[in-house]
Amino acid sequence: MAYIPPEGNAVNFIFVGGYIAPDTDQVNFFLNNGGKQMTEMWPVIIKNNDVSDYLIEDLGISVTSSGFVNFHTQFTYDEIAGSDDLRTAVSGSNLVVNDGTTDLSDTNGVNYLTTENLYHLEDNYYDKTELETSGQSQVHWDNLTDVPPGMEGNTLDDAYDEGGPGAGRTIIVDSGPVKFDATVSGTYAPLELTELSTLPVSGLAGGQLGIKDGILYTYDSSRSKWLSVQRMFLSFGRKGKTKNQFLNYSAGSLPSNNSGYRLARNATIVSTTGQLDATGSCDIRVRKNDGASNITTLNISSSDGNSDTTINVDLNADDYLQSYLEAASNVSDPMLVIEVAWRE
Repeated sequence: MAYIPPEGNAVNFIFVGGYIAPDTDQVNFFLNNGGKQMTEMWPVIIKNNDVSDYLIEDLGISVTSSGFVNFHTQFTYDEIAGSDDLRTAVSGSNLVVNDGTTDLSDTNGVNYLTTENLYHLEDNYYDKTELETSGQSQVHWDNLTDVPPGMEGNTLDDAYDEGGPGAGRTIIVDSGPVKFDATVSGTYAPLELTELSTLPVSGLAGGQLGIKDGILYTYDSSRSKWLSVQRMFLSFGRKGKTKNQFLNYSAGSLPSNNSGYRLARNATIVSTTGQLDATGSCDIRVRKNDGASNITTLNISSSDGNSDTTINVDLNADDYLQSYLEAASNVSDPMLVIEVAWRE
């Protein structure tokens, strides 16, 4: 909008936060010609040089004929700058603005009233640049309205679905590990996973965790199954030279063909490793339940040992494991270790 004072020079005004403020260039002109920064209440003296009293209706005050009123002691800046009746009276030469020293012209009087309000806004309100620049403004969360759903006092569950179902589930760890500090109270667990009756079947990926029957499982993407983080290491061996013979297991010198390791749960063999006292060649076979079939074999060829971490052999609860060494000639002090994980 524009206001045309009697001198004919257009003064452009803009609305700022519900207040009227002049064009920035005109404000700068005013400041360069005697304007002052608002560090304290500016003098705003309104004079009536007429022979009749003048009523400023929206402020509810009369300025007596040939009298004056110190508006800066009677009203706030908001009230002075917000008075349309006062600006009309000043621009129409019915009242005169005095800045504490000088009677101002109609145009400068209106500018003075409006510029005064602009500095009040600068001291009490953030401008657009300040609101757009990090660190230059602060607004209390409780004063925000029309906040998009999911942003008002986010819980972790809200954050999980912010932007869409599951959209907030990923944390980009780019400045150190995520840390759960439980030392403050010293009585709470740092992390709790809900125990499941069945482990998940959807959206599976390596590294996922789940708890069932008190056992922590991780999803093994290379074997496409849930395997326990806890591992069992079952050892078979025989002292001295041997060939074509069952190996003993850890219950003393008991040959495994007479018994074996019985499994309490469904399980999977994930690795085997074997060692000899000296270089030799043999096949160390793993069997189950007194059967003659080999469920996996570790070959040691002209070496003192070997290992295989790619094994993926499923076993059932109550299966029991045995080990048989087959060789063309004797090997010394053979040892086999089988790594087993519980399976779901």
